[in-house]
Amino acid sequence: MKKKMIVLGILVLIILVLGLLRLFSPEDTWLCVNSQWVKHGNPSSAMPLSNCGDKQYVGNDKITVSYPASNELVNSPLEVTGQARGSWFFEASFPIQLVDSAGQTVTVAIAQAQGDWMTEQFVPFVAKLEFLDPKLNSGKLILKKDNPSGLAKFDDSIEIPVRFR
Repeated sequence: MKKKMIVLGILVLIILVLGLLRLFSPEDTWLCVNSQWVKHGNPSSAMPLSNCGDKQYVGNDKITVSYPASNELVNSPLEVTGQARGSWFFEASFPIQLVDSAGQTVTVAIAQAQGDWMTEQFVPFVAKLEFLDPKLNSGKLILKKDNPSGLAKFDDSIEIPVRFR
């Protein structure tokens, strides 16, 4: 009887230790794989906005652009990629504008969700911008939250400085 109690006590202790290890292990986290943030398990936090590998991510807690990076040399066609929360989209899209350093519009395009956009989670997007070589050497890419209401309180955008080849 005494041996059974000792064995039972050891088993309970092992189960407690394994449970504590699982509780404090990084199973539910974001991992940097091939310069991309990848979900591991079911992380409770949003995707990190910091650098992943050698790529410089631009964004905030609502949208993150993986290409182009800030001050990147770009040319046509320019494929813009990243992730945005579902609330950034309307009907699975949002507008993007490329302007030169004088504020003149170079081109506009529509970013398309690459998954179910009716969520508060991040959804991958892609947009292809085609344009003639601008006369100026720099500009900015402006990604605008789609706001069908037209109310200014729902406007949001991020700007990424770019250089033209």
